[in-house]
Amino acid sequence: ANSNTHVRALADEVEYQLDEAGVHTDHIEGRATGWILLDYSSVLVHVFTGESREYYNLERLWQDARTIDISDIVE
Repeated sequence: ANSNTHVRALADEVEYQLDEAGVHTDHIEGRATGWILLDYSSVLVHVFTGESREYYNLERLWQDARTIDISDIVE
């Protein structure tokens, strides 16, 4: 996202679309920050500003994690 406002708008849209599909969050963190985490139990959605993404570098933290192909369940 380009700003904290953009982060909130993107996270709100993810939450709205998944709610419409009958998928509800277990927990949401960071509504007032540049990084919002939407916790859907088995899936976590991170929405960041570019600056936050670069700083926290989650790809490095998760580089050893197992990759799961979800293309058959995502449109």
